[in-house]
Amino acid sequence: MDNGGAALETLLQFRARTQGFSRESLPLDGEFVTSAGLRDKVDDQGEMLPFEGNTTVFLLDSGAGDRIRHIQKRLYEECGDMLAVPLIPESFHMTLHDLKSGRAGTVPDDEMQKCGKVALEILRKIRSKEREPIAMHMTWVFNMVNTSIVTGFEPAGEKECRRLMGMYKELQKAACLPYPFTPHVTAAYYKPGRYDLKTVERLAGVFRSLSAERFTLNLRMEDLVYQEFSDMNHYKIFPG
Repeated sequence: MDNGGAALETLLQFRARTQGFSRESLPLDGEFVTSAGLRDKVDDQGEMLPFEGNTTVFLLDSGAGDRIRHIQKRLYEECGDMLAVPLIPESFHMTLHDLKSGRAGTVPDDEMQKCGKVALEILRKIRSKEREPIAMHMTWVFNMVNTSIVTGFEPAGEKECRRLMGMYKELQKAACLPYPFTPHVTAAYYKPGRYDLKTVERLAGVFRSLSAERFTLNLRMEDLVYQEFSDMNHYKIFPG
């Protein structure tokens, strides 16, 4: 990756990159251990810890929000013993590009405000040029880096893919991330710990069932916003 960010991906490249880890996201031959970094966000009792930062996201319309709430409900009904406190439904969103983040007190305020100012200006430019929503098709419910459970999405076509990847590349100017864009909506965080094979198989079964319930999410430009957060359940939207 160069300093300007990843090159624009075609839809086929995008699918090839995301399909493998989405379909086979859980270990099915042994225990499952949550990421060490999860403890920056969630304590051993499953309560959210102070974790600060800023980000750019698409808020969800009511229809998509209802579908993610349904996914969240099923996860907690069938696998709630391994999950942290539920995310507030009003906080559901699809991240376009994260900026700065870390445990409380570890992110210098001047750094966060500097990149936030750049990101806000980029969002204004995007909204001034882009009018039509971007259609995204749901792919799978999957395990994201042993930290959270997410619903994955992919652009509906090549045009949508290039528009979305172009936005991500522009926001690399605010904070250059070392990883490519993977569209998703987080439905739950794990409770830190180790989980045996039987528990993992139960979770995998829920993933398979929920992944059959495909739907389309429309990312509207008026819902593209800059946010700052104090933990994974509390976000503040800034005007602009």
